[in-house]
Parts: sequence; C-alpha cells; structure tokens
Amino acid sequence: MKVKPINLFIVLLLFIGGLSATSVDADTHTQTLTIVKYGLSQNATGFQENQTINTGQEINHLPIYDNTGQELHVVSDISYEVQEVAANGADTIDPKHEETYHLVGKSQKITTDATGQASLTLSDGVYLLTELANPQKGLTTPSEPVLIHLPAWDATSSSDMSQLYVYPKSSVVSQTPPVVTPHPKPAPPKPRPKPITKIPSNPITQIVNRYLPKTGDQVSALGTVGLILLSFSLIILRRKNRVVEEENA
Repeated sequence: MKVKPINLFIVLLLFIGGLSATSVDADTHTQTLTIVKYGLSQNATGFQENQTINTGQEINHLPIYDNTGQELHVVSDISYEVQEVAANGADTIDPKHEETYHLVGKSQKITTDATGQASLTLSDGVYLLTELANPQKGLTTPSEPVLIHLPAWDATSSSDMSQLYVYPKSSVVSQTPPVVTPHPKPAPPKPRPKPITKIPSNPITQIVNRYLPKTGDQVSALGTVGLILLSFSLIILRRKNRVVEEENA
C-alpha cells in the first residue's frame, strides 16, 4: 500500500517538470527578423506583382522591380524601431490606434547596412515595426507601422520559421542634384576705338583758329589754312619773278 503514494508523487513530479520544460521552451524560443530595404521610385506603391510576397521568405529572384517598372536598389542608413506590444483586454491590436495595445519592455532600434539589411533576434511575441524617416536618404514618408507575430509559420516546411524576412515598401526620392551642362560664357565685347574729337594743332592752325568762328568745322579750318599758305606762296613767287625781270631789264 505504501507503493502507490510514491508512484503518485513521481507522476506529479514528471507532470510538473513537463510543464516547466514547456514554459522554458516558450520563453527561450527565438528567431531572427531581417529587414531588407529597397527604395521604391516616387510614384510606385509596391513591388511588381510577381515579386510581391508577404510570406516571410527571402526574395531570391533578383533584380527587383517596382510596379512602375523601375529597377530597385537597396538603401542603407534607414532605421527601424521594434517594440513588443500586447493587446488591451480582448481588443485586437490596431497599429493605428494606440488605445488597443500597451508596450512590453523597451524598444529596440536597428539600421540597415550597406546591403540594405538589418537583423535582430527576437523571442516569441507580437511586435510593432515602425520605419523612421531619413530625409538625407530621401525617405520623407515612411511606410505605415506593421505588426509581426512570432513565431511565424512556414507552410512549406510545416514548421516555425527561424529566419523571417520583411520588405518595407516606401518611396525614396533621389537626392542627387540634376546634372547641369555648363554653357560657355560669351566673349567680352571688343573695346571700340574712341573717336577723335580733337585734332592736334600746330602754331599756324592755332593762329587761324583764333580768327575763325567757334562753330567752324575743323576740316574747313584746315582747308582755309591751306588756301592762305597757297596765297602766300603765290605772292612770294610773283615778287621773285618781278625782281628777276627788273634785273634783266
């Protein structure tokens, strides 16, 4: 009769131990969340239809295009805030309404590297993922916050995912300034020669100008001087001829 209490005690120990192991496994189970940031073009709203997947799997068929046909490139230095949350009572968590949930623990911040990726190890729970603006990278309008439920189920392998990929969709406007083709500067105009407004005068023209009207043209003055000189020459020539005739007589 004493064996039965001992057996019952052992069963209870095994049962309690099993519950403890299950509780520990739930608390220690982790998975890796990897964010991959591609910058959509300005007018795009998402990836191409054949590349739009929300299964948590990694997109392997590269390159990636948005729904406007533009090839996408990864973006570095984009930060994300990861905050565990829990529902308030029986309410369903709505990321747009803070009254539907409360925060659990402290938030964690991760930033994409040169490959556009940022990773974080998380335990099971519900997390609010918030993209932060970075105007220097052209991200002025972040994507809306999303809820991530962990563990995530992989229907293909019928097991929990150990690696979960998330592709936030928001437009990134290029900050590269437009290339401006320099135009050659026009050659400076050649200096025009200054018009001669004053004719250099000699003593004779100065004497003539003294007796000419002030409004007379300089060219006319030179002509007058020439006539006067010619007259003087004729007078002198006549006098010489007269002297010669008198000597010959």
